[in-house]
Amino acid sequence: MTDCRLEDFPAQALSYLTNLTFLFIGNNAFTHLPPGAFSSFKKLRLISVQENKLGALQPDTFAGLENVLEKVNLEATDLEEFPTTSMEKLKKLEMLRLSKNSISELGAGALSGFQTTKNLDLYLMENKISEIDPEAFTGAGFILRKLQLDGNTISSLAFLDSIICSKMFSKNSHIYLMGCPLQCTCDTYSILSSEKVLVDGTCKSPDNVKDLDIRPDFIQKGKEICKDAKPKCSQAPHQRFSVSLSVAVTAVVVLFSV
Repeated sequence: MTDCRLEDFPAQALSYLTNLTFLFIGNNAFTHLPPGAFSSFKKLRLISVQENKLGALQPDTFAGLENVLEKVNLEATDLEEFPTTSMEKLKKLEMLRLSKNSISELGAGALSGFQTTKNLDLYLMENKISEIDPEAFTGAGFILRKLQLDGNTISSLAFLDSIICSKMFSKNSHIYLMGCPLQCTCDTYSILSSEKVLVDGTCKSPDNVKDLDIRPDFIQKGKEICKDAKPKCSQAPHQRFSVSLSVAVTAVVVLFSV
């Protein structure tokens, strides 16, 4: 159903397709998707709605698909806000494509309520994002496997400060920031030198690191110019446990020797 110039999604006409698993309805003339438009498709795993002029999504657009829908493509659909309420109930969501829209920020709580139990790939390339709130991911229970932010106007990685050491990232997590005007400071080095997550991008300022690729050039340069900066995740969990345990044992020894 791609390139059919449809103005309204024919939900009733297609309701008999209860075993449908993939739905491609891109490049039509949709300006809205009513709540529960796809609820008849009880086995739908992937939906692609790219290149429609939706502007926004209703909170219950994907009602009825909470336990089955895995991949959603909403690229080039004129979205201006991150569709938190439309996505957060999808428990099996593993890929969300939102590139080529007009999203300007990821605000506080944007992904905090996501209920997915899967590793998530999030594509936000070529939007208008200049800022990511430090609380955008706070409390999220999923692993962010890929965050694609190429072609935005993000300059600071401060949003990673509070989550870089969390369980949100695995050793295979990757953040892409190519084409973003990154300011690479010693705070940036402190966040990235933990090597908890791979970050690709190029420093645009200050002048002493301009045009250096974050990996490996800026990380190497940071060792020279940021000698007092400490990695955010300098101690592994088992190391922190060992330190706490030794302190506890010392306290017990002192207590019984008094």
